[in-house]
This record gives sequence, structure tokens and C-alpha cells, in this order.
Amino acid sequence: MAGGAGVRAAIVATDQVIVHWASPTDAAHSADPSLLARLEAAVGKIRFVRSLSTGGAVYRLPTRLGPDADPIIAVLKRVRGVASVAPDPIVTLSDLPTIPMGLASGPPRPG
Repeated sequence: MAGGAGVRAAIVATDQVIVHWASPTDAAHSADPSLLARLEAAVGKIRFVRSLSTGGAVYRLPTRLGPDADPIIAVLKRVRGVASVAPDPIVTLSDLPTIPMGLASGPPRPG
């Protein structure tokens, strides 16, 4: 996975993945027990968390991705009907960029 140390740490720390299903029907029924069964056959007990406006769905894994994130993601990508899988990294305030004082409220206003 690409990214710096902070991004990698956020990926290793998470126990959630974002799955995009290839079929619009599957995407519309992301919590369906048959879809959960496909994912569970690959990685063990998994739980549907929420649907995303992008058409993806967030699922919680039985454990954190940890240092084996890449192989776990690869296994999930091979599940029948899965179009893509990505970690759902944990982002904290320390992960956000620093905004110089004065710019936080927007650009300067004329006159």
C-alpha cells in the first residue's frame, strides 16, 4: 500500500474495510446475509457497518488489519462479486494538516 508512515499506521490500526461490489444489485443490498457469507468465507466473522454514498459499504473485520493488511485486502478482492476493497483508515486530529492561523476561516476578504 502506498502512503507515508502515518497513513500506514492508520491502515494497520483499523479493523474496517470499504468494499465496492461489482453488481449494482449487490451494492444496494450490502447487508444481505449471502454477501456477508461470501466475505466471511474469506476472512472469518465480518459485520456490516454502513453503506456509503459512493456505492461502497463498510464492513468490520474480526481483528485489526495489522501488518498483514496487504494479504487480507488481496483475499477480499478475490471474493466473487467484489469490484474493489480498501482499508477504512482511522483518522485522528493529529493526522490532519496544520492550517496556518487566519486561513482557517477562509481567504482574506476584500476591503
